[in-house]
Amino acid sequence: MPATTTRAITITTVGANLQLDAPSDPRINCIAGATRHQTGHYTLPATTNTIHQLEKILGPITNGEERGIKGDRLTLSLAHAAHQHPDHQSNDDLEDLNPPAGEQTRLELAPPQPASGLEPRSCVARVEGNLLLIESPYEAKALLQEVPEGRWNRKHRAWAYPATIQHLRLLKHALGEAFALHPTARELINQAKASAESEQAAATLKHSDGEELPQVKTRGWRHQKQAFAYANTLKRAMLNMHMGTGKTLVSLALIANNTKRAAIVLAPKRVVRVWPQEVEKHLTNPHEWLVLPLSDGTTAKRAQTITDGLKQAQAAGQRLLVATNSEAAHREPLATALLELDADVIILDEIHRIKSPRGKASKYAQKLAARAQHRYGLTGTLIPNGPEDVWAQYRALDPHLLGSWSTFSRDHLVHNQFGGIQGYRDLKLLHEKINRRTYRATKDVIDLPPYQHQTIHVDLKPKTRKLAQDIYEELTAQLDAGSITTTTFLTKILRVQQLTGGTAVLDDGTHEPVDDGKEKALEDLLTDLPKDEPVVVFANFHDDLNAIERVTERLGRRYSELSGRRDELETWQAGETDVIGIQIHAGGLGISAVRARICVYYSNSYNLGSYAQSVERVHRPGQERPVSFFHLVARESIDEDIYAALTSKRNLGDYVIDRARGSA
Repeated sequence: MPATTTRAITITTVGANLQLDAPSDPRINCIAGATRHQTGHYTLPATTNTIHQLEKILGPITNGEERGIKGDRLTLSLAHAAHQHPDHQSNDDLEDLNPPAGEQTRLELAPPQPASGLEPRSCVARVEGNLLLIESPYEAKALLQEVPEGRWNRKHRAWAYPATIQHLRLLKHALGEAFALHPTARELINQAKASAESEQAAATLKHSDGEELPQVKTRGWRHQKQAFAYANTLKRAMLNMHMGTGKTLVSLALIANNTKRAAIVLAPKRVVRVWPQEVEKHLTNPHEWLVLPLSDGTTAKRAQTITDGLKQAQAAGQRLLVATNSEAAHREPLATALLELDADVIILDEIHRIKSPRGKASKYAQKLAARAQHRYGLTGTLIPNGPEDVWAQYRALDPHLLGSWSTFSRDHLVHNQFGGIQGYRDLKLLHEKINRRTYRATKDVIDLPPYQHQTIHVDLKPKTRKLAQDIYEELTAQLDAGSITTTTFLTKILRVQQLTGGTAVLDDGTHEPVDDGKEKALEDLLTDLPKDEPVVVFANFHDDLNAIERVTERLGRRYSELSGRRDELETWQAGETDVIGIQIHAGGLGISAVRARICVYYSNSYNLGSYAQSVERVHRPGQERPVSFFHLVARESIDEDIYAALTSKRNLGDYVIDRARGSA
């Protein structure tokens, strides 16, 4: 039992921090993020984990009527939330929430909440989508306002909260005997219990030998068998498997094993076309499936294809697999057609692309996945930029895992004065949460030929170099001073990158060639290679791709391109051309470029996830020769910082600020 304090110690919530007025204590000093000030108080991150650690040391946080820490209203609310946080509850607590058949549940939470004159069972909790709705008399308003993250929902004419077990507990605590459960709320409790049990069972399967993958003719590797057994047990899981480790085969086994009527795959547009081939290649009985790859045509046409396809599959006794691009899925009438399929299985391929919490595609993916019993995410880049990227991905798979955005933000993110993210907290706890739903496989599970990276330094014309330097240094100074956000900085440096590639974008939008340094460097490199040597050249901008094509034609080589304007990948893969220019964001996902052992970066993306994806399109299973990566880097320019940030696996904005302050 924690020792209670013998003197008045107070705690208040100030923004994202807790202010604790207490004597110096070495145990408090050991709490992550704790700072002792000369004025005699501590500041600590306002998280549930901090609350638990403080109460273990100093005793409970109360309203001052009991011995312990006297807290203000906000801190008391945070403490109540901390006491009921699912990561600090045992499975027995879930059992307490689940009532016997036909009987209202009771939660034994101390101290009990007075009835406040409310009629027993007058406040009914029901679940609709991602909302926990409380239908209650007006007299309950004051009590309901005390529960964190609640708001009045005009549409449903009820108080609304995130649909989590944590909020059910808080509401029961607030309402006492007035609290009642609708069958939908009981189902939420049953799901939470089943989820906890399946997590325990699945954890043991991560390191098992595993059985052969069902309904597939391709023999699986050991890690693929583990991934299938793990995900199949959980029903809602993330397969964080690096490119080439075979996550597509695992997902096909999951689809075949769990689909009775229909399955849906949301994927990047280019990847959509691959699924019919993969079904034919890997499934034992591909004739049992009607596969609809819907990457082209209007959304109305695609919606009609789904309707017709379902009828055709049912008439033929087949199962339906619909693959469509995630960027278009949320648009009507396609969105409704997908929802009405009531798919048994949802596969979110390259799920990291729905990482934006407010994005339409991200919100729709969550809505669609919520209708399926089996939901699986596939990615080789779970965290492209920072820990904040994971929240929307797991929201689609299991919204209860990381809680609401406000809870996640409070527990794990540190914001600056502009609202941007400047740091993180309790990442160990975040990792533990994610690990409950994630199977990981890196390239270490397979044998690949060696690779090397080589930098080719390029000298720009003095005038071009100075112009690029001046703009870059001004933006860096603004970022360091906090007058612009990291997002604004990263947007504005694109023009600086275009300058180092040899093109100036004028104020009127016209593009003017100003330098040919990189163009000549690429020509020198390709000149020394055999004429029929396949080469991949990655670039950021269309002007860069134009330069790559000019070099290829001057050397008498054949050129293909994969970008937002051209799609000639298959021509190059078939050996009909020698050099392919690939726009990084167009070619990072769903392609294989193992035909080449030479890869050149004419310009690079500051996005670490995009860069890693591009590298692994060349160095992946199927590659049988040692790979050489050549980076064209303009001296004394932004190119050097981008390359340094990528190789050190750091966010470019953070790297630039540290360099400006002399700590990079």
